[in-house]
Amino acid sequence: MTAPLPKRAKHSATIVTPDKPREGNKKLFPFVCHEMIMKATEKLPHLVQWSSDGRAFYLLTNNAEGMESSFYNFFRHSNFTSWQRQCYNYDIVKQRAGKYEGAYYNPHFRRDSKPSDIAKMHRVG
Repeated sequence: MTAPLPKRAKHSATIVTPDKPREGNKKLFPFVCHEMIMKATEKLPHLVQWSSDGRAFYLLTNNAEGMESSFYNFFRHSNFTSWQRQCYNYDIVKQRAGKYEGAYYNPHFRRDSKPSDIAKMHRVG
């Protein structure tokens, strides 16, 4: 006769904190995206720039041809559409009008964002 299998622990929701920006073994999208934008503004200023007040960022190309290598360095793909969908999932939305028209904006996603600010971002829907 075999021994009974141990009971599995119930899954609990992953709580993201500034000191734990990961779910499992991978960093959550907002943290990786912020790191990518910060590095891209230094290395590729002709493709990515923060707004003057640092509250939104602009992609200075209609297609992501120049961004593909940057995407691949941070994500496991170089698909612009997939990256944009993830932005929308975390409410980093391209503004259609107003002060940041054409820029991607989320109140918690800024040039000077601390991990505690980014940790406040959650998937929409």
